[in-house]
Amino acid sequence: MRLLALLPLLAAFLLPAPAAAAESAAALAAKAEAARPAWLPPSVAFYPDIAYGEDPLQRLDAYWRDGLSETPAPVLLFIHGGGWSRGDKRSERSDAKIRRFVSELGYVLLSANYRLDPALAYPQQPEDVAAALAWAQRNAARFGGDPRRVFLMGHSAGAHLASLAALDRPLLQAFGADPSSIAGVVSLDTAAYDLPALLAAPADSLAERAARKAYLPVWGGASAETLSLASPASRVDPARPAPPFLLVASRAPNHPEAAERFAQTLRAAGSEALVLPVGLSHRDVHERLGEPGPLTSAVELFLRERSAALRP
Repeated sequence: MRLLALLPLLAAFLLPAPAAAAESAAALAAKAEAARPAWLPPSVAFYPDIAYGEDPLQRLDAYWRDGLSETPAPVLLFIHGGGWSRGDKRSERSDAKIRRFVSELGYVLLSANYRLDPALAYPQQPEDVAAALAWAQRNAARFGGDPRRVFLMGHSAGAHLASLAALDRPLLQAFGADPSSIAGVVSLDTAAYDLPALLAAPADSLAERAARKAYLPVWGGASAETLSLASPASRVDPARPAPPFLLVASRAPNHPEAAERFAQTLRAAGSEALVLPVGLSHRDVHERLGEPGPLTSAVELFLRERSAALRP
């Protein structure tokens, strides 16, 4: 189904009620076209800045393959990085992901912004991820997506937030998200799985000190309680099975080790966790996902196998 034909069905939740009544499908299509990234393939339909909350930054963009399939597609909810203080959902560095996962494989991709402020890193930012997930589960079918097969994917700070939200069942339920409908989590390179351990670890090399410095503006002044609550590792609970995790680790200092320790914590609680060391830079993990290569192949395999296990 093309965008112009789909917009009347979407207008009720794309816009507040008075605006939806006043704005035509053609005007909505023009708005989408004006915001459409120049690199986006013609086969991908796009709608920008859909509200999942009241704050101006609580917005997401929707990408789906033009011509909805009869079979509902898996959904990727992507959380961008940026040190908990910067970044944007509509980055040119996401072009390879969208070409591969949306245009070629037919996934629905929802890319979310969240409130950007180091003071909001916890609890507001994981709350935003939970709210965006609840919105995705409620509305995925409108784009041809399967609400029972939603994957959380994030890079850097977004990987931390996606991992944290996925493991906080009370948080998800408070925002109306269904924890059992998270098909899996793809964490694209973070060391922030256990913040107390990360900040207490020795930093002997220049690279390790530089990596530590990146966390201090956000977490250096946090209380021990906040650091624990904001750590995905502290949310692992054997009584509450976690979704499957794929932990991608770059060659950045402490990242492979942190991923392996977190995977061991998940496995000890009876959950599935795979670690993928890729030998790339932190930036390249984000930019190269979607390009041909071992990283994309491994992520595709993870998504395909977990999607197949949940397909009705």
